[in-house]
Amino acid sequence: MEKRQAYPHLLRRDAISAGESTFSHPWNPWLSNFRHTFERLAGLVRTGVSLVRPAAGKESFAYL
Repeated sequence: MEKRQAYPHLLRRDAISAGESTFSHPWNPWLSNFRHTFERLAGLVRTGVSLVRPAAGKESFAYL
């Protein structure tokens, strides 16, 4: 099996999944989101990049 080359600018699925966190609002138990943040993985200092997805069967919201 070939060894993968290291590309520092590509994010791998296992590294992204390890940084997943959940968010639920204290006043709404039906609200639940999974959040992935990419700032640290990508080495960003002055900006933030996140991927948020709603949990199955739950409500969602978005702040832009």
